[in-house]
Amino acid sequence: VNVPQRFFRHSSFNLWIHSSDGSDLFNKDSSFTVEHVFAFKAGDKVRLRSVNFPTHFVSRLPDGRVAISNSESDNLWIVRDGLVGKGISFESVSKPGSFICHRNYEGWVDSRLYSELYCYDSSFHVEAGLAGVGISLRSVNIPQRFLRHSGFNLWIHNSDGSDLFNKDSSFIFEQVHMAWIK
Repeated sequence: VNVPQRFFRHSSFNLWIHSSDGSDLFNKDSSFTVEHVFAFKAGDKVRLRSVNFPTHFVSRLPDGRVAISNSESDNLWIVRDGLVGKGISFESVSKPGSFICHRNYEGWVDSRLYSELYCYDSSFHVEAGLAGVGISLRSVNIPQRFLRHSGFNLWIHNSDGSDLFNKDSSFIFEQVHMAWIK
């Protein structure tokens, strides 16, 4: 913006701002790949759409379990900084003060507890979607396990590397802009 007609270019392992000389080398040196940019932050209101069931969203069921559902209710979440100080956590919009967590490897929405275990169980690292689209959520305290749906319910499971697992553990992140959500 403030240096028009100039480009970032790497040369001798340093980053420079140069004018193009039109050469193939310049074009290669000034081309970069952006990887895994996640455009959300704490406080954002979101829905998480299943990659392989695109009409289904991560939702809180009446019994407190977390599942993918095509219901219009209980599928809105507020992104929070990870309760354990790492990653992110998801607070229920319909049940404020309650977060997606895992217990006994099952996904639940439980009222916030201030125990260290609850804070860990409610925190997830965001990664590029294992299916090649969207995001995947890796457990902070059991890092070999990802949040995934199986039989529509959410669980944390180890990846078996299969196409099905990759799709089951990938979600499309959708920001929701609704004035009534605080």
